[in-house]
Amino acid sequence: MQPVSSVADDACADAYVRLRERLHGPERCIADELGISGYLAVATVATRARPAGRLAVSPDQAPQFLEAAAELGLYCCIGRARLVSVPDAIPETRHAALFVADDRPDAMSLVYFGVSADIAAGAEQVELYGDHRLLGQLFGYPDCCVEFFVNSETAGPDRLPATINSLGPFDRLMNPVSTYVYGVPNLLFHFPCSPGCRPSMMLSKQRSHFLSEIEPGVRAIENLGTGLALYGPEVGIGLATEYERQDTSTFRLHKIVSRSQTTHELFGTRAEATIRFDSPSVFEIDGRRFSRRDQFGALFI
Repeated sequence: MQPVSSVADDACADAYVRLRERLHGPERCIADELGISGYLAVATVATRARPAGRLAVSPDQAPQFLEAAAELGLYCCIGRARLVSVPDAIPETRHAALFVADDRPDAMSLVYFGVSADIAAGAEQVELYGDHRLLGQLFGYPDCCVEFFVNSETAGPDRLPATINSLGPFDRLMNPVSTYVYGVPNLLFHFPCSPGCRPSMMLSKQRSHFLSEIEPGVRAIENLGTGLALYGPEVGIGLATEYERQDTSTFRLHKIVSRSQTTHELFGTRAEATIRFDSPSVFEIDGRRFSRRDQFGALFI
């Protein structure tokens, strides 16, 4: 049996379609244009769950977004800087970016939105000044996660590996690879300080509940993510959903779910694979050693 399989379609695709169909007016417009994660980012501000948010939208989408946000009672500010994505170490991720002030065609508009005009404009100003603590408060991030972000600048733009301080197990709802493996929307807009972060877990559950109140089928998100997560430039992004734990640090992998070409190339020709961990970021797969700070493995149940 080949251990790596692809997820052909979004695991909750039908539920997302039904969710969008239940939305109307400006909410439907935002969900259609920016997806469920974009809609959730706006809805959490429109419902006053947090003071402000920010999204990168194409210049063509910006006028329609501004109109829809205004209909929801939000105030918007188009940022003076624009965002240009640059290649990440892991091709499937989008963490690295440049802030630019020119008119290059591939730049995205940054739209700050808030419960008042002062808060929307203030969020942009705070980000330009680089005050991450105040920006985290405006965006509704837990204090512990803001402190982690501020103190982990050497980790680079992708803070995710730095959040994994043990093999776990952690709650599957906090599995960060689920969005890449299954295509589920992000329920969080920040890097949790750890998959065991209680405030982040509460936010995830609240937002899952919010979406499932609109479409009950979306709650299936909470059933995904069980397995041994692998993430890194040399291993790609995958989730071992069938495995045998041989001891505290060694796993025999029988089935891996992934959309990553890197993961398919690494595991695709193997009938099975054995991974042994020295730490979340240092491990061996069938005797080949992987040791770098921008990768991790962790167990979610």
